[in-house]
Amino acid sequence: MRHRHFGELIRAKWNEGKHVCAGVDINVDMFPGDDGKERCFEHITSLIDKTRDLVCAYKFNFAPFLTFGHHCFSLLRNSTAHITCVADDVPMILDGKFGDIGKTNTHYARFAFDYLRFDALTVSAYPGLGALEPFFAYADKGIFVLCKTSNPESGEFQDECDQNGVPLYQKLAAHLGTHHNTHRNCGLVVGATYPDVIEHVRDTVPDIPFLIPGVGPQGGDLTSTIYAADRRFMINISIAESHDPRATIVDVDQQIRSILE
Repeated sequence: MRHRHFGELIRAKWNEGKHVCAGVDINVDMFPGDDGKERCFEHITSLIDKTRDLVCAYKFNFAPFLTFGHHCFSLLRNSTAHITCVADDVPMILDGKFGDIGKTNTHYARFAFDYLRFDALTVSAYPGLGALEPFFAYADKGIFVLCKTSNPESGEFQDECDQNGVPLYQKLAAHLGTHHNTHRNCGLVVGATYPDVIEHVRDTVPDIPFLIPGVGPQGGDLTSTIYAADRRFMINISIAESHDPRATIVDVDQQIRSILE
Protein backbone atom coordinates (compact mmCIF):
# COMPACT_ATOMS: atom_id res chain seq x y z
CA MET A 1 0.00 0.00 0.00
CA ARG A 2 1.42 3.36 -1.03
CA HIS A 3 2.05 6.14 1.44
CA ARG A 4 -0.95 8.43 1.71
CA HIS A 5 -0.50 12.18 2.09
CA PHE A 6 -3.76 14.10 2.47
CA GLY A 7 -2.45 17.32 1.00
CA GLU A 8 -1.17 15.60 -2.13
CA LEU A 9 -4.35 13.58 -2.54
CA ILE A 10 -6.74 16.52 -2.24
CA ARG A 11 -4.64 18.81 -4.46
CA ALA A 12 -4.71 16.15 -7.16
CA LYS A 13 -8.50 16.04 -6.97
CA TRP A 14 -8.76 19.83 -7.14
CA ASN A 15 -6.52 19.77 -10.22
CA GLU A 16 -9.10 17.43 -11.77
CA GLY A 17 -11.79 20.01 -11.02
CA LYS A 18 -13.39 17.87 -8.30
CA HIS A 19 -14.75 19.66 -5.24
CA VAL A 20 -17.57 17.41 -3.97
CA CYS A 21 -16.90 15.65 -0.68
CA ALA A 22 -19.36 12.77 -0.33
CA GLY A 23 -20.78 12.61 3.17
CA VAL A 24 -21.33 9.10 4.51
CA ASP A 25 -23.76 10.15 7.24
CA ILE A 26 -25.48 6.85 7.80
CA ASN A 27 -28.95 6.56 9.28
CA VAL A 28 -28.68 3.56 11.58
CA ASP A 29 -32.48 3.19 11.64
CA MET A 30 -32.16 1.89 8.09
CA PHE A 31 -30.31 -1.17 9.37
CA PRO A 32 -32.26 -2.82 12.21
CA GLY A 33 -31.74 -6.37 13.40
CA ASP A 34 -28.78 -8.57 14.21
CA ASP A 35 -27.39 -8.31 10.68
CA GLY A 36 -27.64 -4.51 10.63
CA LYS A 37 -23.91 -3.92 10.65
CA GLU A 38 -23.37 -6.25 7.68
CA ARG A 39 -26.11 -4.55 5.67
CA CYS A 40 -24.72 -1.15 6.64
CA PHE A 41 -21.30 -2.11 5.32
CA GLU A 42 -22.83 -3.36 2.08
CA HIS A 43 -24.62 -0.02 1.76
CA ILE A 44 -21.40 1.92 2.36
CA THR A 45 -19.45 -0.09 -0.21
CA SER A 46 -22.26 0.42 -2.71
CA LEU A 47 -22.15 4.19 -2.16
CA ILE A 48 -18.40 4.21 -2.70
CA ASP A 49 -18.45 1.99 -5.77
CA LYS A 50 -21.07 4.21 -7.42
CA THR A 51 -19.30 7.52 -6.77
CA ARG A 52 -15.56 6.87 -6.43
CA ASP A 53 -14.65 8.44 -9.79
CA LEU A 54 -16.59 11.64 -9.08
CA VAL A 55 -15.65 12.85 -5.61
CA CYS A 56 -12.71 14.72 -4.14
CA ALA A 57 -13.08 12.99 -0.75
CA TYR A 58 -15.30 10.88 1.49
CA LYS A 59 -16.33 12.15 4.91
CA PHE A 60 -17.62 9.75 7.56
CA ASN A 61 -19.70 11.19 10.40
CA PHE A 62 -18.39 9.29 13.43
CA ALA A 63 -21.39 9.68 15.76
CA PRO A 64 -23.96 7.46 13.97
CA PHE A 65 -21.52 4.56 13.82
CA LEU A 66 -21.31 4.50 17.61
CA THR A 67 -24.88 3.18 17.69
CA PHE A 68 -23.48 -0.15 16.50
CA GLY A 69 -21.42 -0.42 19.70
CA HIS A 70 -18.05 -2.12 19.36
CA HIS A 71 -18.92 -3.09 15.78
CA CYS A 72 -18.54 0.56 14.77
CA PHE A 73 -14.76 0.24 14.79
CA SER A 74 -14.67 -2.67 12.36
CA LEU A 75 -17.29 -0.95 10.20
CA LEU A 76 -15.15 2.15 9.86
CA ARG A 77 -11.90 0.28 9.42
CA ASN A 78 -13.40 -2.00 6.78
CA SER A 79 -14.81 1.07 5.02
CA THR A 80 -11.43 2.79 4.82
CA ALA A 81 -9.89 -0.49 3.66
CA HIS A 82 -12.46 -0.72 0.88
CA ILE A 83 -11.77 2.82 -0.29
CA THR A 84 -8.04 2.19 -0.23
CA CYS A 85 -8.62 -0.91 -2.34
CA VAL A 86 -10.96 0.49 -5.00
CA ALA A 87 -10.14 4.23 -4.94
CA ASP A 88 -6.74 4.72 -3.35
CA ASP A 89 -6.48 8.23 -4.79
CA VAL A 90 -9.51 9.49 -2.83
CA PRO A 91 -8.81 10.92 0.65
CA MET A 92 -10.95 9.90 3.62
CA ILE A 93 -12.06 12.26 6.41
CA LEU A 94 -13.34 11.21 9.83
CA ASP A 95 -15.81 13.80 11.08
CA GLY A 96 -15.21 13.18 14.77
CA LYS A 97 -14.98 16.76 16.06
CA PHE A 98 -12.48 15.55 18.64
CA GLY A 99 -10.90 18.01 21.06
CA ASP A 100 -9.49 17.70 24.57
CA ILE A 101 -6.24 18.41 26.38
CA GLY A 102 -3.09 17.55 24.50
CA LYS A 103 -2.34 14.20 26.13
CA THR A 104 -5.85 12.93 25.45
CA ASN A 105 -5.75 14.18 21.87
CA THR A 106 -2.73 11.96 21.27
CA HIS A 107 -4.99 8.94 21.70
CA TYR A 108 -7.70 10.37 19.46
CA ALA A 109 -5.09 10.95 16.76
CA ARG A 110 -3.74 7.41 17.03
CA PHE A 111 -7.27 6.02 16.87
CA ALA A 112 -8.25 8.00 13.76
CA PHE A 113 -5.00 7.78 11.83
CA ASP A 114 -3.15 4.67 12.97
CA TYR A 115 -6.07 2.33 13.69
CA LEU A 116 -8.93 3.49 11.45
CA ARG A 117 -6.49 4.78 8.80
CA PHE A 118 -8.24 7.98 7.87
CA ASP A 119 -6.37 10.70 5.99
CA ALA A 120 -7.98 13.67 7.74
CA LEU A 121 -10.01 14.55 10.81
CA THR A 122 -12.29 17.28 12.12
CA VAL A 123 -11.41 18.68 15.54
CA SER A 124 -12.64 21.26 18.05
CA ALA A 125 -10.36 24.02 19.30
CA TYR A 126 -12.40 24.88 22.40
CA PRO A 127 -9.59 23.69 24.75
CA GLY A 128 -7.17 25.90 22.76
CA LEU A 129 -5.31 25.48 19.48
CA GLY A 130 -2.17 24.49 21.35
CA ALA A 131 -3.98 21.44 22.70
CA LEU A 132 -4.43 20.25 19.11
CA GLU A 133 -0.69 19.88 18.49
CA PRO A 134 -0.85 16.05 18.72
CA PHE A 135 -3.10 16.17 15.65
CA PHE A 136 -1.05 18.78 13.79
CA ALA A 137 2.07 16.65 14.37
CA TYR A 138 0.76 14.15 11.82
CA ALA A 139 2.28 16.10 8.95
CA ASP A 140 0.79 13.88 6.25
CA LYS A 141 -2.75 14.14 7.62
CA GLY A 142 -5.34 16.89 7.22
CA ILE A 143 -6.64 18.56 10.39
CA PHE A 144 -9.86 20.53 9.92
CA VAL A 145 -10.67 22.80 12.85
CA LEU A 146 -14.27 23.84 13.51
CA CYS A 147 -14.40 27.56 12.75
CA LYS A 148 -17.95 28.65 11.87
CA THR A 149 -20.38 25.76 11.94
CA SER A 150 -23.53 25.61 9.82
CA ASN A 151 -26.08 25.16 12.63
CA PRO A 152 -28.31 28.14 13.57
CA GLU A 153 -26.97 28.22 17.15
CA SER A 154 -23.36 28.65 16.05
CA GLY A 155 -23.32 32.40 16.61
CA GLU A 156 -23.87 32.07 20.36
CA PHE A 157 -20.12 31.85 20.91
CA GLN A 158 -18.51 31.81 17.46
CA ASP A 159 -19.73 35.32 16.60
CA GLU A 160 -18.67 36.88 19.91
CA CYS A 161 -16.30 39.80 19.30
CA ASP A 162 -13.26 40.88 21.28
CA GLN A 163 -12.53 44.47 22.29
CA ASN A 164 -11.34 45.19 18.75
CA GLY A 165 -14.53 43.92 17.17
CA VAL A 166 -12.95 40.72 15.83
CA PRO A 167 -15.32 37.72 16.04
CA LEU A 168 -14.09 34.51 17.60
CA TYR A 169 -14.27 32.54 14.34
CA GLN A 170 -11.99 35.06 12.62
CA LYS A 171 -9.56 35.16 15.54
CA LEU A 172 -9.36 31.36 15.50
CA ALA A 173 -8.67 31.31 11.76
CA ALA A 174 -5.95 33.94 12.06
CA HIS A 175 -4.20 32.16 14.94
CA LEU A 176 -4.38 28.83 13.15
CA GLY A 177 -2.85 30.20 10.00
CA THR A 178 -0.15 32.20 11.76
CA HIS A 179 0.94 29.96 14.61
CA HIS A 180 -0.15 26.36 14.05
CA ASN A 181 0.12 25.55 10.35
CA THR A 182 3.77 24.56 10.41
CA HIS A 183 3.20 21.44 8.31
CA ARG A 184 0.69 23.12 5.98
CA ASN A 185 -1.83 20.45 6.95
CA CYS A 186 -4.49 22.60 8.63
CA GLY A 187 -7.97 23.29 7.33
CA LEU A 188 -11.14 24.94 8.58
CA VAL A 189 -14.77 23.87 8.76
CA VAL A 190 -16.96 26.79 7.64
CA GLY A 191 -20.69 26.43 7.04
CA ALA A 192 -22.33 27.28 3.73
CA THR A 193 -25.20 28.83 5.68
CA TYR A 194 -22.95 31.85 6.34
CA PRO A 195 -21.30 32.83 3.02
CA ASP A 196 -20.34 36.27 4.33
CA VAL A 197 -18.36 34.55 7.08
CA ILE A 198 -16.69 32.27 4.55
CA GLU A 199 -15.55 35.37 2.66
CA HIS A 200 -14.17 37.00 5.82
CA VAL A 201 -12.33 33.83 6.79
CA ARG A 202 -10.92 33.42 3.29
CA ASP A 203 -9.59 36.97 3.44
CA THR A 204 -7.96 36.09 6.76
CA VAL A 205 -6.38 32.81 5.61
CA PRO A 206 -6.03 32.88 1.81
CA ASP A 207 -4.45 29.45 1.41
CA ILE A 208 -6.01 27.23 4.08
CA PRO A 209 -8.42 24.57 2.75
CA PHE A 210 -12.10 24.75 3.66
CA LEU A 211 -14.42 21.86 4.39
CA ILE A 212 -17.90 23.29 3.80
CA PRO A 213 -21.05 21.59 5.11
CA GLY A 214 -24.54 23.05 4.93
CA VAL A 215 -25.30 23.13 1.19
CA GLY A 216 -28.78 21.81 0.41
CA PRO A 217 -31.15 20.79 3.22
CA GLN A 218 -29.56 23.18 5.72
CA GLY A 219 -30.15 26.09 3.37
CA GLY A 220 -26.66 26.93 2.16
CA ASP A 221 -26.52 28.42 -1.35
CA LEU A 222 -23.94 26.77 -3.59
CA THR A 223 -23.17 29.77 -5.79
CA SER A 224 -22.59 32.30 -3.01
CA THR A 225 -20.60 29.71 -1.07
CA ILE A 226 -18.20 29.05 -3.94
CA TYR A 227 -17.73 32.73 -4.70
CA ALA A 228 -16.90 33.30 -1.03
CA ALA A 229 -14.56 30.32 -0.67
CA ASP A 230 -12.85 31.11 -3.98
CA ARG A 231 -10.43 28.15 -4.00
CA ARG A 232 -9.12 25.17 -2.06
CA PHE A 233 -12.55 24.02 -0.88
CA MET A 234 -14.62 20.87 -0.48
CA ILE A 235 -18.41 21.02 -0.63
CA ASN A 236 -19.86 18.29 1.58
CA ILE A 237 -22.93 16.58 0.14
CA SER A 238 -24.57 13.74 2.05
CA ILE A 239 -25.23 10.66 -0.07
CA ALA A 240 -26.06 8.06 2.58
CA GLU A 241 -29.82 8.30 2.06
CA SER A 242 -29.82 9.26 -1.61
CA HIS A 243 -31.84 7.00 -3.92
CA ASP A 244 -29.27 7.69 -6.65
CA PRO A 245 -25.97 8.78 -5.06
CA ARG A 246 -24.18 8.98 -8.37
CA ALA A 247 -26.78 11.34 -9.84
CA THR A 248 -26.64 13.43 -6.66
CA ILE A 249 -22.88 13.88 -6.98
CA VAL A 250 -22.99 14.48 -10.74
CA ASP A 251 -25.59 17.21 -10.31
CA VAL A 252 -23.60 19.14 -7.70
CA ASP A 253 -20.31 18.56 -9.53
CA GLN A 254 -21.74 20.01 -12.73
CA GLN A 255 -23.09 23.03 -10.88
CA ILE A 256 -19.71 23.68 -9.28
CA ARG A 257 -17.87 23.38 -12.60
CA SER A 258 -20.32 25.80 -14.20
CA ILE A 259 -19.88 28.33 -11.39
CA LEU A 260 -16.08 28.11 -11.59
CA GLU A 261 -15.95 28.64 -15.36
